[in-house]
Amino acid sequence: MVLAFVGIVIAIALGVVALLRPAAQAAAPVEAAPQYAEQQVARAKTTICDDYDKAFKTVSAAGSLPTDDPTLKFAIPVNVRLATQFSANYLRNALSQNEATPSDLAAAAQKLPSTWDEVVLAQIPGSQNDDLSPTFTRLEAAGDKVMQACRR
Repeated sequence: MVLAFVGIVIAIALGVVALLRPAAQAAAPVEAAPQYAEQQVARAKTTICDDYDKAFKTVSAAGSLPTDDPTLKFAIPVNVRLATQFSANYLRNALSQNEATPSDLAAAAQKLPSTWDEVVLAQIPGSQNDDLSPTFTRLEAAGDKVMQACRR
């Protein structure tokens, strides 16, 4: 009789433990990468390539204004920094709004805004272009990759 009672107590204890133990959670399903139609990919690619071209031309134009006027010699670098910052934000926004951008183009284009930010942050306190040489090299390499991806 004692054995039966011990057996019942053990059975009840195991039942309580089983009820209170958290259920095994199923592994979260792996989300597949979104699939886009060829037209969506082509439109996103065109948008990013056009926006990169627009940003590049804006920064280039802002820095190519020749002058001997001392006031403008001060204003031109400020204008270049503004153009660079706005171009970085413009491209960042374009990338976030065009999720169908081909991965090679998106990867290359995503490097540009942060590198442009680095340039602006270094130039504001007065860093010289020689100090920024490695950053300019990265910027040029990223731009080249964007242009290559746009030509494909």
